[in-house]
Amino acid sequence: MATAATATSTVPAPTSASASAPPPHAVPAPAASTSEQRRGLFAVPGPIRQLFKLFPLRVYPAEALPARAPDQIRERPRLYIFCERDKDGVTFSDYNPSCLKWNTFLRIAGVDVELVSSNNHASPSGALPFLLPASSDPRPDVPLTGSKIERYALDHGENVMHDTSSPRFDAYLSLLSQKIRPAWLYQVYVDPRNHHLLSRWYLPSNPILRASTLHTLRGAAISEILKTTRRPLIDEDQLFADARTAFQTLDRLLGQDKFFFGSETPGMFDAEVYAYTQPIINYSLVWGDNDRLLCYVGIGPLFAHRQRMQDWCWRRPGKH
Repeated sequence: MATAATATSTVPAPTSASASAPPPHAVPAPAASTSEQRRGLFAVPGPIRQLFKLFPLRVYPAEALPARAPDQIRERPRLYIFCERDKDGVTFSDYNPSCLKWNTFLRIAGVDVELVSSNNHASPSGALPFLLPASSDPRPDVPLTGSKIERYALDHGENVMHDTSSPRFDAYLSLLSQKIRPAWLYQVYVDPRNHHLLSRWYLPSNPILRASTLHTLRGAAISEILKTTRRPLIDEDQLFADARTAFQTLDRLLGQDKFFFGSETPGMFDAEVYAYTQPIINYSLVWGDNDRLLCYVGIGPLFAHRQRMQDWCWRRPGKH
């Protein structure tokens, strides 16, 4: 009986070196990077993660402010200006021409504003005035300065304003900026006889800060006067002679009309002129020396115009 032979293959036994070697597909795990180690230090523990999964974070509505907290809702636009308040809380704001001009123009346009005492450091542009619209405005927290205040007054005012944009308007406006303003700056900031007003209006109470602020303000005024007059030195007599000529020109321009350019209602140029004539004529400011400017506007058409502007803006029914 034939027996089938079974072929047996012989497999060599592995050596000690091959037995300890890793399989061809095995790759050693890389060492943890520094960033992964750092994340591990601040990783949220597993039990905490599970807790937040069971109780997710919930945002509750904000609670009402306490009764003593200030109300930030502006019912009216706020005009931030240089101003003083007397013991009865009455605001006086007629000693800074720039602030007085925009306050006057807003009243002419029929925009009821709240006056807020401020300073240049609080202004986004570095100078007063600036206006914050009422809270109901589409952009209530965007401060407005310069021509943007004019645009706001024209868009939100109750009164129709006549158009004053013309070469003639610009020519007469230069009398104020080039001839009258330098004399005003000298009288307020440089003339030592009016130092008490400069101190009261613009200088801080701290004696250390007062000296440095006075130096800065006086230096800036002198620099602006020299730049405007284009002279190497300040000629005091010439400054006031130029102002006198400018006021005389404005007198003739106004003539017997109620307001400038023959208008029956005041406009921007009336506010520009009033911003200088009002503080010059205002005896309550107690000037140390004001004769050289007062003698130009204390009589004639400009004096009557100043009174007419006061009646129109501050004494008409419904005005306050």
